[in-house]
Amino acid sequence: MSPTLDTCAWIVPEAKPPSKLPGGDMTERNGYLPLGQIWLHLYRILQNNRWSHIPGTSRLRRWTKQIIGEHYFCVRYLEGSVWVCPTHAMGKQVCLTGSYEPLIIEIIRTLVRRNFCFMDIGANIGLHTLAAAFARSDSSQRILAFEPEPTMFKWLTKSCETNHVRGVTCIPKALGEKPGKLLLNVSTTTNQGRHTLL
Repeated sequence: MSPTLDTCAWIVPEAKPPSKLPGGDMTERNGYLPLGQIWLHLYRILQNNRWSHIPGTSRLRRWTKQIIGEHYFCVRYLEGSVWVCPTHAMGKQVCLTGSYEPLIIEIIRTLVRRNFCFMDIGANIGLHTLAAAFARSDSSQRILAFEPEPTMFKWLTKSCETNHVRGVTCIPKALGEKPGKLLLNVSTTTNQGRHTLL
């Protein structure tokens, strides 16, 4: 009788995970996944509680999360792809489900398909911006994405460039009632959508 996955135990070394993610490039090449994408797939599998009864799973889950750390991956999203960090709240949801806030996304897409323009104020990594861009029905429609936090702005623009979306303008500023300068409080939690100006 051969062992099944349910009867096997994970063998997890006690060694510290590497400080730099192995694999470097995160995009598929010649049909092969680079090592970074393999870590991402393992992370997705381990997030499923179905494996929690197997000894060593929680340790392997922690170790994989440490390896992935703050690295961003290009993953499928709607009709295109988006750059996300799977250990952040939004990125984890996109990695595991392929979507984010589906009801809000559907409202955005319905309005954009009816020729509305769209402004994403506090665009973060661009999940709502991309939803609007993919639904654009007329070349005259404008989509404006405002994101003042430099790291989030970098991934917002990279996602727009990756998808070759047109009619989207990314602006590295916050919007307010009047011109001025404010201190941006950057979230230190895994919820990178909690940056505030208060």
